[in-house]
Amino acid sequence: MEIVKEPKGELGAILKVKVTPEDYAEQVNKAVKEYRKKVSMPGFRPGMVPPSLIKKMYGKSIIVEEVNGIVSKSLNEYISTNNLQILGYPILEDESQEVIWEENKPYEFNFELGLSPEIKVDFGAQDKVKKYKVAADDEMIGKEVMELRKRYGQVTKVDDVQEEDFVFGEFVELDDAGQEKEGGIRNHASVMVHKVPDEATKKKLVGLKKDTAIEVDPRKLASDEKEVPHMLGIDAAALGNVGSRFRFTITQISRVQPAEVNQEFFDKIFGENEVTTEEVLREKIKEGLENQLSNDSDSKLKYDLVDHLLAKIKIPLPDEFLRRWMVQASKDENAATDVDKHYEQYARGLRWQLVENQIIKDNSIQVSHDEALGFAKQRIQAQLAYYGQGAIPDEDLHKYAHQLIHNEEEGRKIYDQLYDEKVFDLVRNQVTLVEKEVSFKEFVNLVENKKEEKSGFFNFGFRKNKK
Repeated sequence: MEIVKEPKGELGAILKVKVTPEDYAEQVNKAVKEYRKKVSMPGFRPGMVPPSLIKKMYGKSIIVEEVNGIVSKSLNEYISTNNLQILGYPILEDESQEVIWEENKPYEFNFELGLSPEIKVDFGAQDKVKKYKVAADDEMIGKEVMELRKRYGQVTKVDDVQEEDFVFGEFVELDDAGQEKEGGIRNHASVMVHKVPDEATKKKLVGLKKDTAIEVDPRKLASDEKEVPHMLGIDAAALGNVGSRFRFTITQISRVQPAEVNQEFFDKIFGENEVTTEEVLREKIKEGLENQLSNDSDSKLKYDLVDHLLAKIKIPLPDEFLRRWMVQASKDENAATDVDKHYEQYARGLRWQLVENQIIKDNSIQVSHDEALGFAKQRIQAQLAYYGQGAIPDEDLHKYAHQLIHNEEEGRKIYDQLYDEKVFDLVRNQVTLVEKEVSFKEFVNLVENKKEEKSGFFNFGFRKNKK
């Protein structure tokens, strides 16, 4: 087999692969022998079907499989031996190339490669990045106090609907004439009025009395369409066949009377006599909110650090190749449209992976097996706590964590996250962070402005060599 590399632009190459009959004849003959063992044909004893007949019936598919296997293996070996730093994987230069598969025939294929650019990552104290300190204002604190009062309040039954109420009732599917649909859907479910996204529908509910009925479109009652099947008691797959006309009869209206702000209320939240005044309550809530906001600020800082480094380090990419490769890799009929629409996000994610990998290489960053195991244990313990389960014996915890990190997909995620954390810790400790205090509303605006500029969501799979 012969492979010849030719350049294509600054960040591309063509691998011209020539396959002779001698390259695949032995493998084809072995495959024919294997087929003889398996094929059952009238008039022949098992394993005695003539090779010529096997080739006549299955020869084409055998040649396709063996030649493709040889080409794939040879490409990987060539790329590895020549230390080519590629993006994605090789794709046919001409996807429309028609191949006539016949025995004892040479084949030629041209594969296109996207090559990784050489980059230099340099950062230090001269790089200044803002770190936001988000202050919890009186409005936030007041809302949190009210949420707590509702959480620890008393649920009472009332006769008319207000915006903060929970309404329980029966959904009955109607036909086009507005009559009960024969064999239609009937299901009891609850609706949180203040979460109804459609304002017109919300207004129709407010003021209604118990045992009254209105016609509604269930899709307008739910903030997420995924909630509608549960509301109607049907499988999600069946929702597409469900109409929009339903009668909703109110059978019960529940209202939460907020708890009084007193010592009993304080003790329920923080323990006996830990808080004795509303002023101290608000201080503790402020502290808790700002701890949560600090985590959000750290997430924003990570994004801004990526932004800063990508703006500083100009990284060219083989864009045309990557677009074609992404379309092939996705195997989705809408892939071309999706890639065209989101390519800049894809490219941003790829550029950051290249920068991150260079930082890992330059600083000899490693994630040990013990670190991964410890992280897996923390994840398992957190999941147990989330589902209200207690601690498990250390021996079982160790076993489950070991299984988790040796699961290919889950293990890769764990190692990737640990590498991410180490890279960001390194960068944030070397650049100059300029702290700026902002209100919660200001911070939300900052985040919203970046909402559409996510760091890329295409998995390029460049981490396998780090584990």
